[in-house]
Amino acid sequence: MEIKELKLDMVGTKYVAPFSEYAAIIPDKVEAFGRRKDEIPNVTNDSIIVYEPKAGDDHEIGYFYLGFITEGPVEQIPAGMEHVHVAGAFAVLDTDFDVTRMGEYYNRLVKWLYAEGYQEHPTARIVEIYTGEHDHPARLSICLPILAPNRVS
Repeated sequence: MEIKELKLDMVGTKYVAPFSEYAAIIPDKVEAFGRRKDEIPNVTNDSIIVYEPKAGDDHEIGYFYLGFITEGPVEQIPAGMEHVHVAGAFAVLDTDFDVTRMGEYYNRLVKWLYAEGYQEHPTARIVEIYTGEHDHPARLSICLPILAPNRVS
């Protein structure tokens, strides 16, 4: 685990849904969106999900972007998609992808983050980067935004 400055661009589709339904909704959206990959100019093989953080127990509906990382400018955004720029300091966990261990991965990263003296950014978006084939990713990077790249006292 490490702190990294991320600066990347993605093109994808925005979805709005109850947080409680993400586990059921996202796999279906990933499969459907993967069929549109060829429409995106300058696309890489890395898929990405950018999440709105849950602000509290009463925050029931959130949004996420599902798409692909792009290299270079994308002047023609396909219909129904948006360009999203991700930049900032993140605590990053790189690991082999195993969907059954997602909770474990997040718990481990949050524990490490606080043990190292960093603080999660309460409103910045969370990023997951999947490397490998879109429908069978081999690697996962979970990127939690931090308030500042410097440790807090």
